Amino acid sequence: MLTLENFGLKLLEDLSHTFKHAHIDKSGNHIRILCVGYIVELVIKELFVDYKTNNNYAAILDRIQDSINEFEHTDEGKIDFDKIYPLVKNHQDILDGPEWLYGPYFLNLNLCYVQETGASKKILTKHLLNEDKNISMDMIHKAAYDNLVALECILRQPDENLDIYMIYGNTYSGSLLSRNNLLDVVKSRLGETFLTAIPNADLLLFSKDTIRNAQILKEIIRRDPLPRISELLYRYDKDTFYYYDMNDILKVVK
Repeated sequence: MLTLENFGLKLLEDLSHTFKHAHIDKSGNHIRILCVGYIVELVIKELFVDYKTNNNYAAILDRIQDSINEFEHTDEGKIDFDKIYPLVKNHQDILDGPEWLYGPYFLNLNLCYVQETGASKKILTKHLLNEDKNISMDMIHKAAYDNLVALECILRQPDENLDIYMIYGNTYSGSLLSRNNLLDVVKSRLGETFLTAIPNADLLLFSKDTIRNAQILKEIIRRDPLPRISELLYRYDKDTFYYYDMNDILKVVK
């Protein structure tokens, strides 16, 4: 059985036979394949867990290739507005992918636009707008937001003795702060000022603004598996997001 590192390298090598513009990103956590109008992003660790559980490398490779080929060779597969969502990414991801279609989220976080296609996600790129003049950034943003609003959004309190809440279980949980109604719900539980964190795209954390809660959130972030979207803690106050620790600004600048 392959190790995680060898699994990623083998998958990249095999995909490169069919898709010339495949590479591992700078973080070493994703394989990205540049196609016309979009980028396929594969999370190596997620695929490796499937491989380790089922010992099914060939099936994983076939599933990825079939998904990309089907998407590329059907006219209706080029873009499906019902399957577009905003996916939270950090600032470094955007620097590494300047061709992506994205918009600001807050501070060091952005929302890129992806299309769900089953086995993988397609990150939409600026080339898509050049290819089809009938598609605009406003149309993509509206579709992504409408689809996000339609997702289930449950604010859970794992321990009734702690003023800590979380939303998890969906790839786009981390994007839900763009929904104004969610902020209203959180403020009704925690007040006008609270702490928040987005360790990964599928996990959104909230707590009352206390030193103890900040320490707990930082520990949750530390234990959340790699790759992480952000290891930082944020404070929401008077309708604005701030870095909890102002020293984090230096980390972002670097």
